[in-house]
Amino acid sequence: MPAPSSDPLNLIRDVAALLKEETIILASPEEAQYFRKGYLRNGKSGTGTGSGSGTKKTEPVSKMVVEKIDPVPEFVPLVVSMKIAPVPEPSPPTVWRQEPTAAVEPMIDASSFKSLFAKIAPGVPIVEEIPNDANAKKIGGRWKTRNQTAPLSILHFTEPPEQKMLLEGIAMALDVYFGPARLIAAESIEKEKQWEAFLAVPDLKMIFACDYTLWQLRDLMRFYKETPAAGTRTLGKVPLFLLPDMSLYLKDPLLKRSLWKALCMKLSS
Repeated sequence: MPAPSSDPLNLIRDVAALLKEETIILASPEEAQYFRKGYLRNGKSGTGTGSGSGTKKTEPVSKMVVEKIDPVPEFVPLVVSMKIAPVPEPSPPTVWRQEPTAAVEPMIDASSFKSLFAKIAPGVPIVEEIPNDANAKKIGGRWKTRNQTAPLSILHFTEPPEQKMLLEGIAMALDVYFGPARLIAAESIEKEKQWEAFLAVPDLKMIFACDYTLWQLRDLMRFYKETPAAGTRTLGKVPLFLLPDMSLYLKDPLLKRSLWKALCMKLSS
């Protein structure tokens, strides 16, 4: 194919010759049909420009092509902001609270009922205040205290671990030789003031306690009785055997023999 000419007329002729020679048109069917109609219309009607001839003026193919094809818009880069919105803090839950209203006055005067009840049942006392249930709770908790007792009960309160271990050994020895014995924690009984229920257990035969432990239990001391002439001590009606300071037996283990003899004499009498 010869080099394209710079003359417009020769350029058009070259394009027409190329269209005749090429069998493959690199265009869509709509665009090819559009160019064929323009070419045929241009070739049949000529290039006349008269306004009175009644023929419509045909525009050049190059101009029609420019009007048909939309200009390609310039590429504008899209900038997306990556700002992350702050997460809103959760608002506190709404609490619906009813404002306190004025105190509601009793609609019924109970004084008339009291006087009427006094006439109807004069022997029934009228209680003005609700009774305290502390005494009822104390009575209801007696079963716990009674289950803690043993015929031979050894009390412990604030003894150090070594002295408490020695008291446990005494309880085991008494349990083997003289019957059921147990080490009793006095703190809970003192706090709940259940010594009366503790001392009322029928199977309780004797209580053992260190002298300094007994003086610390103020509620238990209400039941302490001593008869110097007879040389006896009791808690209520239960015999009491006061143990010396346990630290003495830890310092001199030979003293444990004399303590055991004293216990045996007391329980055998």
